[in-house]
Amino acid sequence: MKLKQTLLFQDLGDETVVVPVGEAAEALHGLLRVNKTGAAIIRALVDGKGEEGAAAQLVEDFDGVDPARAREAVSRIVGQLRKAGLTDE
Repeated sequence: MKLKQTLLFQDLGDETVVVPVGEAAEALHGLLRVNKTGAAIIRALVDGKGEEGAAAQLVEDFDGVDPARAREAVSRIVGQLRKAGLTDE
């Protein structure tokens, strides 16, 4: 899964606004609002870590998150990104 790379992030307290730019903006006319977990997943994907790498990053960064739960969270976010047209698949 490859994510369209042109995304800007703005942290607003407990949530993050993800703004698509360029080609990504053509796919999604608007923005995404995600919590800290969602933002961490999307950032890991933008950094090229892939789904497994994003799950591992969650386990490392957030206390009490086990690998299975992290993989489920990544799967949900990836599904939303696909639905929004923000992947190159």
